[in-house]
Amino acid sequence: MVDPTAQSPMTPLPPRARWLPRTGTPDRTWVIGLLLFQATAALAQAWCVSPTNPEMIRLLGGYRRLEQGCHDFDSGNPPLFGNLAALVTLPWDPQVNWSRSSDPHGSASDFLLNNQRHFQPLLFTARMVPTLVLLWGTLVCRRWGTQLAGRRGGLLAATAWALSPLVLSQGAALHPDAMASVCALVACQAAWNAGRDPTCG
Repeated sequence: MVDPTAQSPMTPLPPRARWLPRTGTPDRTWVIGLLLFQATAALAQAWCVSPTNPEMIRLLGGYRRLEQGCHDFDSGNPPLFGNLAALVTLPWDPQVNWSRSSDPHGSASDFLLNNQRHFQPLLFTARMVPTLVLLWGTLVCRRWGTQLAGRRGGLLAATAWALSPLVLSQGAALHPDAMASVCALVACQAAWNAGRDPTCG
């Protein structure tokens, strides 16, 4: 008979998953292939697709916050992604004329005219921000999926993320939906890790 007073052994915690599988494994080749496919699709979109009005508002809102410190609610929210996009394009010396309109909604056309000589590489640089964030999302899905459901679960999660319509359609657009999803994934994984191992540092 089993002694009811005996303590049951603790269930071992799942091992910490690596961001990428070990060198030389088929899993690593698959994940790298997913990243290359996702990056190629995003870079093609970043160069070929015309800018949308919401993208211009977020980019101009980032310039306004960096230059004037204006953090109003109607200047391309959420501010983080617009600020990052504006920051990485500063080497192009963007010309923003706030004298005609201090509102990003009314300055988009003037911004296009003032920067038409190098606007395409400027926008391409700004679109690198969502591209890198969504590539990070693929690695987060693989790592957390491996922790939850093993090796195949991690590969399935990474594949589902990289080939999802949200990622493929907004892989390089300055829209907050996909990038906010990555932030939510990172926060949920961190909370899950803290819950299963409160001493993890």
